[in-house]
Amino acid sequence: AYRNIIALQMQGSEDNDWVKLQFSKLTSLTLLEPSKVSRILENMYNAGMTAEIETVIKKLYEVNSKDIAANELMAVYFRNISNIEMELQFREDLRELDPVNYQLELSLARNYSAKKDIIKLRESVARIKSIAPESEEAKVAEQLLKDASVVNP
Repeated sequence: AYRNIIALQMQGSEDNDWVKLQFSKLTSLTLLEPSKVSRILENMYNAGMTAEIETVIKKLYEVNSKDIAANELMAVYFRNISNIEMELQFREDLRELDPVNYQLELSLARNYSAKKDIIKLRESVARIKSIAPESEEAKVAEQLLKDASVVNP
């Protein structure tokens, strides 16, 4: 069932029912592996299975709260439902699990910029520049800081 869901290129409404049927055949063991869950989420979303997505991601996190992928799925889930506070909380928790991930730090910088938290934005930009000074993420973060400084001198 797992392979069927990840292989499907959804094209019509009949595919929605098919994904739902295949999902019902998945074992709880499959749904507790972050890498497998992340591969089926797009088709679940396209099939309108938002309640199931929420349930699966929250259960996955409950069982794997120290897993980087489970935390990332929770952060993305909260971003997708426009809950920036919870997204930020999960991304800050992720920083503790993966302190040298400058892509994650850029996500935090974007959150701080959106919240107009200039102090934390500066700290986040400094972290990115210390981890990967020549990266594209460092350039983007620096621009976020410049833009925020123009708005909030």
